[in-house]
Amino acid sequence: MKRLVANGFALHERGDHPPVRHEWNGVYRIGFVDSKFRIIGFYEDGKGTTEFIAIDAFHKSGQGLSAKERARINEVARVKQEHDWRKVTDDGFPRLSQ
Repeated sequence: MKRLVANGFALHERGDHPPVRHEWNGVYRIGFVDSKFRIIGFYEDGKGTTEFIAIDAFHKSGQGLSAKERARINEVARVKQEHDWRKVTDDGFPRLSQ
């Protein structure tokens, strides 16, 4: 992760087994071949040139994504589309994770 952050996530979307891969609807996953742990999120600007916003993380149950894992990625896509990561409370403070 330290190498990905230092070099920029978008640089690591290339190659045979890229650690950063586009899933769908502007959502990306970060994962390595030797692990089934995945971080799910998106680029704030949608292009890979600004901050990566991590919304969810999970251990894959197998090689492919299960229906539950796809639903979690869809939820991250909803958060991205509705800008829920930026919403604040009535007091003007960012919401705490739930």
